[in-house]
Amino acid sequence: GTTVADYVNLKEPYPHDHCAANAYDTYKLVDQYKSHIPEEFVREKPVLTLIAPDIIFPESLEDQIKKIKRPEDVKKIILNHYKNESLPEKFKLFENVEELELTQNGFTTIPEIVFTFTKLKKLNLRDNHIEFIGPEIKNLEKLESLSFLGNNLNRIDQNLCTNSQLKEHFIGHNTDLQALPD
Repeated sequence: GTTVADYVNLKEPYPHDHCAANAYDTYKLVDQYKSHIPEEFVREKPVLTLIAPDIIFPESLEDQIKKIKRPEDVKKIILNHYKNESLPEKFKLFENVEELELTQNGFTTIPEIVFTFTKLKKLNLRDNHIEFIGPEIKNLEKLESLSFLGNNLNRIDQNLCTNSQLKEHFIGHNTDLQALPD
């Protein structure tokens, strides 16, 4: 059968903050009417919305990723509510990802695999439990936008300030953060 992973080149047909069942049903509906989808609903950059496994959608992330035919074409990944400390090793297949949205996943540190995405331009880790931004952040040299809103940040490594590409950063709602690096 067709799964969410088969639609990496479609615009998100359903807001990703809604329940997984609704998103999955929408993708099935899109499959039925693919030939009737207006051109403006097709993205230039393939987007992959992974669904955190639960009772309604039990397929594991690893199984969802296995079904993607050309992971190197994926430019944006959305994964919310995963509730795990790390990302699956198979995430390395997305070597060309430029945008990564990992909100409300319960991470206490930035998953190490994130630092291997050297083409990453946007990183959204909003509403996790991340306590610090370490020196590995320097590996993301193309990073233009960064969001750590609503985490538990208490320390930010100065390497973040050396990134000349960084145009915007959102770090509000981190009550333990006393000062920004120079």
